Amino acid sequence: MKNPNSTNVAVKADITNKILISPSEVCQLLGIGKTTVYKLIHEGVIPVIKLPYCRKLYISVDALKSTISSYTVSLTTTDGGDE
Repeated sequence: MKNPNSTNVAVKADITNKILISPSEVCQLLGIGKTTVYKLIHEGVIPVIKLPYCRKLYISVDALKSTISSYTVSLTTTDGGDE
């Protein structure tokens, strides 16, 4: 029996080898919905590239990685409390 996660990993590896990806590929890569991706694009959280003579939006993989890095937070507490 084939592991369904192995296909998912192969798709993600293929996506990250690209320079530009579509909003749908961002959904696959991050595991979030299309509405959320477009909301993040509209709010300027995820920067997009619109090429001349092309209706589609593209996202730079490098810019997406940078955006993700800038939103990375530590979940460890510094006050020593058990809340």
